[in-house]
Amino acid sequence: MSRAVRITEFVVFCIPFIKILVILGILGAATIYLLRARSMRRWLTVCMRVGGGILVLPLLVCMLLLVVMAACTSRPRVLVSPDSKHIAEYSYEAGFLGRDSTYVSVRREWSLLPVHAYWYSGPSDWSGTEVRWLDNEHLLIHYQKDDRGRPQHCSENKIAGVFVQCVAESRR
Repeated sequence: MSRAVRITEFVVFCIPFIKILVILGILGAATIYLLRARSMRRWLTVCMRVGGGILVLPLLVCMLLLVVMAACTSRPRVLVSPDSKHIAEYSYEAGFLGRDSTYVSVRREWSLLPVHAYWYSGPSDWSGTEVRWLDNEHLLIHYQKDDRGRPQHCSENKIAGVFVQCVAESRR
């Protein structure tokens, strides 16, 4: 895997964490400022300290959210096209009581914004969907069709310069 692919994979995986860290930084700075602020007027000092105390709760919630995101997120499987110009990311997120999600996204090598080629919201696992490159511009997505009406979609279009071929197999 080329260095560019590894760098973009790392950045795409870390974007949610970076957003949470920015929010934590802003909330932390505002809390510290309001708790340490001094004023000539007593009522203003009290209001600033109360405001700082109120900001502690969202700060703690954001920190908890960051820890939960780090613990629950699985890394996507990355499949690089034979010419290394396109990347397919196959990700699976386990949910509570069968509320799982499976996504296959396609993007160009240096792009940070993937386009979903396949998504499914229902009970599944890593083995429920097969993703592989047929050649430089053709991606095969072989998945099990859900007959229970759960949301499932596969785009058989040209996505990010790649022709996606979807093959649905009925469950036995």
